[in-house]
Amino acid sequence: MAKIMKRRHRLSAILSSIRSNFSHLLLWPLVCLVFGVALWGTTFAKLQSEKSELQQQGFKDAASLANGYARQLNRNVQQIDQMTLQVQYDWLLSKGQLRLENLVKTGLFPSTTLLRVNIANRRGRLVTATIPITKTVMVNDREYFLFHKQNNSNVLRVGTPVVGRVLGTNIVQFSRRLNAPDGSFDGVVIVSAEIPYFLSFYESASLGKRGLLAVVGDDGHLRASGIGGSVRDFKPATRHVLQQLLAAPGPVKESSLDADKTSPFLVAGSHLKSYPLAAVVGLSEDEILEPYRKSSNTYKNFAIAGTAVLFLFALVSTLQSLRFIRIRHESEKARAMYGITLEGGSEGFLMWRAVYDGKKQIADFVIVDANERAAGIYGVGKEKLVGKRLSSFYEPTYFEKLMKTYRQAMEDGYYEDDYPVPPESPLKMVWLHRKMTRTSLGLALVLKDISEAKAYEQQLLHRANHDALTSLPNRQWLEEALPATLQRAAASEFGVAVLFIDLDGFKRVNDTLGHSAGDALLRAAAHRLQSVLRPTDCVVRFGGDEFVVVLEPVLRNTKPTRVADRIVEAFNPPLEIHAERQSVGVSIGIAVFPDDGGDSETLLRNADAAMYVVKSEGKNGYRFYQPQLGEDIKKRISSENALTEALEKKQFILFYQPQVNTATRELCGMEALVRWQHPDKGLIPPSEFIPLAEATGRIVALGTQVIEQACEQLALWRKQGIRLVPISVNVSAQQFNQNVVVHTIAACLERYDVAPELLEIEITESSMLAKHAEIESQLAELRKMRVKLAIDDFGTGYSSLSQLLRLQMDVLKIDQSFIAQLGNGSPGLVFVKSIISLAHSLNMTVIAEGVENDEQLRLLQDLSCDQIQGYLISRPVPAQEITAMLQKH
Repeated sequence: MAKIMKRRHRLSAILSSIRSNFSHLLLWPLVCLVFGVALWGTTFAKLQSEKSELQQQGFKDAASLANGYARQLNRNVQQIDQMTLQVQYDWLLSKGQLRLENLVKTGLFPSTTLLRVNIANRRGRLVTATIPITKTVMVNDREYFLFHKQNNSNVLRVGTPVVGRVLGTNIVQFSRRLNAPDGSFDGVVIVSAEIPYFLSFYESASLGKRGLLAVVGDDGHLRASGIGGSVRDFKPATRHVLQQLLAAPGPVKESSLDADKTSPFLVAGSHLKSYPLAAVVGLSEDEILEPYRKSSNTYKNFAIAGTAVLFLFALVSTLQSLRFIRIRHESEKARAMYGITLEGGSEGFLMWRAVYDGKKQIADFVIVDANERAAGIYGVGKEKLVGKRLSSFYEPTYFEKLMKTYRQAMEDGYYEDDYPVPPESPLKMVWLHRKMTRTSLGLALVLKDISEAKAYEQQLLHRANHDALTSLPNRQWLEEALPATLQRAAASEFGVAVLFIDLDGFKRVNDTLGHSAGDALLRAAAHRLQSVLRPTDCVVRFGGDEFVVVLEPVLRNTKPTRVADRIVEAFNPPLEIHAERQSVGVSIGIAVFPDDGGDSETLLRNADAAMYVVKSEGKNGYRFYQPQLGEDIKKRISSENALTEALEKKQFILFYQPQVNTATRELCGMEALVRWQHPDKGLIPPSEFIPLAEATGRIVALGTQVIEQACEQLALWRKQGIRLVPISVNVSAQQFNQNVVVHTIAACLERYDVAPELLEIEITESSMLAKHAEIESQLAELRKMRVKLAIDDFGTGYSSLSQLLRLQMDVLKIDQSFIAQLGNGSPGLVFVKSIISLAHSLNMTVIAEGVENDEQLRLLQDLSCDQIQGYLISRPVPAQEITAMLQKH
């Protein structure tokens, strides 16, 4: 009992000592506890910070990849766009006979099987494709076919995914309308892209193993989608999220994008620059946070180890404190007692590790991995490439230029461009496509030789901006280049002069010798213009026989004057066209920036106005623009519009001038002469509108109306029981050049049931007697139809006996200028007699035009002229008056 009481007393004494030293006992455990809390707090804060940084970086990488994906898609769609334009052009050029199978070997189409080009004809049947078609395929019910058939638009249409009818796979179809030469619908060119085509951009080095790629249209429809490079069809909730992303661009975190997984994605989108599509990129949050999980375990293990150390330290400290307290207790007791106290293909791939200098700036890169293609690009074997420093391949000056780009790529996380390889580069190619993505080591690069593609692109660009006939820049090029020229001039003290040039005499050569001669003339004119200009000046073929010269810089009006003088002088010598010398002049209008216009459209319009004045004042010269010239242009445009309206409303009527037998004065024919019955101005003679119709090309439509009215009048007289005589109709050279005469006459004769012998076609000697095989073939067709052919205004051209023999004409009409000279002496009489004798020897009927008095009639009777026409018999009269003459005879 005494021992128990003694132990209780000792324990009580220890507890009493502990109480009195409690603060000392808790000091180290409290210190360890504070450090432990701080350690775990710092650990969790660090982990949260790293997670947040990785997520933010993931969003940035997704956005950067989305931009890159958008640019890649934009180029791919642009390539498809260019393919459809090329096919559209070749289809029109081949008149619908283009066969894509024959073009595949030429390399005009990508070699990938994921992209196919088809052409559907106007009935909707696939007629040709880059992959052979083994069965009849109709697409006339497809949405794109119906759209292009109903809309005369040249826009590239991007369809929604459908199941293809050739291979039965899911495809997205790009389509463009095909037109016939007359502008009517002739079919559709379709570029079918399989869904994997849109996912070929996928690279696990940048997007991870489960990266998301999607293509969404501005219409909200999903075109393509895939995860980890595999095609994936998203559920409706996912599509809603992607559509929302287009409505509010920016990173979006969505956990339901994958129908099979619940792993979140970090998503970003980017609209294509030129097409109604958007690229969407999603990075798996699990893969993005993989470094976070690894560091999380490390930090947690470190925190656990630190906690254990603190615990041990606290335990040891507590035990030491307890020991100290006990010692102290025992000491106090003693004092009391004693009174003491981480290959193959066309693209090269490289992995670079960044090398930093003492200032922590990237100074170089070491190649840590590469495929054989990349080694080939650098001209060495793979084993000699890996481990090398990038600087060992380049000269120091050029290497420093490259490093600026590489440092920028490291800073931005992504970089992509088409790079023209300079001569100092060791890479032996012209163009290189570079794509760089930042990695934990440094940079991952994808390199591709695009020299051939760029050369083809430059060829297409040159074709679009240059005239195929003269090789000069064309109107499209001028519309883009001239505004930039004016901007440079506006920022300096210099001016710009625009010379609008029209060839005098081109129409004569083109109409008489044919289009091939006209083309040769344009080429020769382009060469002469270039020969008198400086290399810094620019000459453009604006259209037809019109050229534009741009002079930059211009200090004052003396320079355009000197240039205009040189151009006029250059065209003084005749041009050699098809072994014949042709005299061609130039009419030049000059407008100077900024005095005569502040923009390119105004300058060109004012220079055109000045040129038109030169034309009206005698041609072959130049004139500067004056403000009052604007009124002349308005009048010309008004006249052209009035002429067009008159053709549409059929305001042109026919007058008829009788042709009678010279001996008996019996009515044996008549000539149809057109008049303009203007609603306000009354009857307008042909001298006032025929030149305008010829200059604007409307003479063809006018000639068609004349032929139709003549046939209609013959049908009406026949119905009235009136005796019919042949009607002669004048046909212009332009109608022959456009190859419409035979078809028009045949159609009108059939429509009105008129005998071909009642229609006579008059053609001028100067325009029809040239060596033109196409015109001769049309005349032969008319002879087969039994339509009579007459040479009008004979004696004013340059025909020869051989030409008359070859053309086999039926009627020869002597020009009235020679008939007027009959009473003025023997030379005129001898000339007319010679013409009549020549015509009779060729079995041709002779008609004398412009007979105005009895003396002329007597002389023509003596010369045995067959028929006469002129005021002596009758002026041209309306149909109702000629009807009375027909009834008398």
